[in-house]
This record gives sequence, C-alpha cells and structure tokens, in this order.
Amino acid sequence: MNYIQIVCVFLVLMLVMKIYYLWKTAPKKNFISSKPTNILITGGVQGIGKLLAAKFATMHPNGEVNLIVIDIAENLAADMKRDINSKFKQPNMNRIHFYKANLADAASINLLWQQIVRDHGPIHLLVNNAARALGRKVDELTLEQVKLTMDINFHSYVQLMMLFLKQKEI
Repeated sequence: MNYIQIVCVFLVLMLVMKIYYLWKTAPKKNFISSKPTNILITGGVQGIGKLLAAKFATMHPNGEVNLIVIDIAENLAADMKRDINSKFKQPNMNRIHFYKANLADAASINLLWQQIVRDHGPIHLLVNNAARALGRKVDELTLEQVKLTMDINFHSYVQLMMLFLKQKEI
C-alpha cells in the first residue's frame, strides 16, 4: 500500500467513526399519540414506499404517527390505505393522508409543502422514495426523458430536503 492509499483508508475510518458518534449521540424523537409524528413518504402508494408506510403504521398502531403519502398515482391510494388498515383490528384510516402531486414540477412542490404543513404541522421525518426508472441505455433516451427523470429523481429530493430543513419547529 502506498502513502495515498493509507491516508485515504485513514480518512474513511475517521469519517465512519464520526458518523457513528453523531448517530449514537443524536437526540431521539419520542413518538407520542397526543401530538403525532408526521412522516412524509414520496412515492408511497406502491413498492418500497408502500412497504415503508405499512411498517411505520404497524410499529405505531395507537396513532402515534401521521402517514402523509405523496404520489402521482392517485388511483392506487385507496388500495394502499386499505392494505395498511387491514393489518389492524381497529383500522385508523384518519392517520393516513394522501396527496396527489407531480414531483417533476418545482412550483407545485412548494405549494404542496405549504398545504401539508398547514394541514398537519411540521414534518418530523421525510422519506424521499419517489423515482422514475426508464430501463434503457442513455443513448436511447431523449433529452426530455432525461430531464424529467432528473427532476423527479434528484431535483425534487433536493427541494423537499431544503423545505424540510428550513422548518422552524420540529
């Protein structure tokens, strides 16, 4: 191993140790039902997003969380709510909220964020899960397809993260 490799390994180890320290010392959020924790999941009506929503719901069956799901596929929202509520003896449909949105549109993301915060209060946990996969080689795509994919898979994530981090009260 040469000198540069040793330095790189050392820096990576230092970074891992710092992340571990921050993770262990970070304040923990207590989920209580008197003031539910708002969890926002993009792309949450199917696939991994739906599984995450179901997991959060089953981990907190007494209403400690508000699941706020954003997706463009409004036709699947009722199925998602039904599937999640079927896991409970007493369904709690009022803790699952659906908002239809096209995350490729930056202006609509800002308006939607304001509406969600107005309806539910601050977001405590943001899960950026919405994505678009084309499954083709880059040279087979049009520039418009690449732009739309970047808007959904990258720009919307950054925009939502910035809105999340700018919140006053968490």
